Amino acid sequence: MRREVLASHAVMFFAFLSYTMARPYVLRYAEGFGGALIGFAVALGSVAAVLYKVFGVSKLSSDSSKLIALGAMLFALSYLLPLLGLGGYVLYEILNNLAFSIVLISTLVIVAELAEPSRLGFHYGIRGTALSIAGTLGPMLGVILYSYFKLPGVLLSASLVSLIMIALANSAKGVRVHGEGEFKVSKRWLAAFFSSFFMASSFLIISTYLPPYQASKGIPHEVTSAFFSARAIGSGIVRVPAGILADKASVAIVIPPLLAVLASSLSIKALNISFSSLTGFLIGMAWGITSPTVLSTAGREKQKSKSFGFFTVGWDIANLTVVPLVGAISGNNYSLALTSSIVTSVVAFFTFIWLYKSLRSS
Repeated sequence: MRREVLASHAVMFFAFLSYTMARPYVLRYAEGFGGALIGFAVALGSVAAVLYKVFGVSKLSSDSSKLIALGAMLFALSYLLPLLGLGGYVLYEILNNLAFSIVLISTLVIVAELAEPSRLGFHYGIRGTALSIAGTLGPMLGVILYSYFKLPGVLLSASLVSLIMIALANSAKGVRVHGEGEFKVSKRWLAAFFSSFFMASSFLIISTYLPPYQASKGIPHEVTSAFFSARAIGSGIVRVPAGILADKASVAIVIPPLLAVLASSLSIKALNISFSSLTGFLIGMAWGITSPTVLSTAGREKQKSKSFGFFTVGWDIANLTVVPLVGAISGNNYSLALTSSIVTSVVAFFTFIWLYKSLRSS
């Protein structure tokens, strides 16, 4: 595996490590603001991400290392903002989403440009495994830091960890991230896009509203962290096999929606370590199978920067529409918000059938 590809995986590892250290505690802190405001803040963050992915990437022409360093600096700043109160929390969502988008697109393009085309699913599986390891360790570190230093210690540590990406940026240089060239939307790409969108909706609804739901019930923060750690473990153990199945266009790729329905049904019972962990494990597996499948599909398009830029807005559109809509409808009734993820999971089943048929015919 080329050095640049390995470096891109390492960058995403530290990006996600810092993110998962801070995210459970930022969301628990935001519980007092209510579901509608949480959804609104998440939506604003998604607007920033969409603007970059659609318009920024289209106009962009820069070396991958410079973009990764920029993303790292924005990450470091964003983690300190929740300490400023309500306004700081909203700014955190905006800058953190923007930083993640910059790093995400840059590293996706590095893999798509330098890895073997016939093994993209496998390579994105490796990348996903690195993310899952980070997602497992992050909440565990968060528990320790929060126990001793509370929220300020967690956020400061996340900020410092994110700066490690600057040191790694030099090893990920040499790939031009740009918007030059025409991008044509294929049926295969569309099938992958909608599969990603509906699965992301289920994943995000549960991940966004379970922490405040648990906080509203007086559940200890360790239970929330158990959800995020189990989510990462569930995602990590299936990433590489899922990538191999994606390269072979196996019918097993239609399993994620079924796992998501089960996770959605269990989420309102996730008030102890066991159910919280099981919910996280199942929704993590669902996304772990989805991610390398849909990313390898997008990575086979000729204009890779635009393909990934437009493709990854599915996640942001879910954050911008489905997540805040669910928050506005449910208000402080977080159990209602969690139950709504069953609907998006059922719809996702039909888009995965479409994707499977598209991959088999291509």
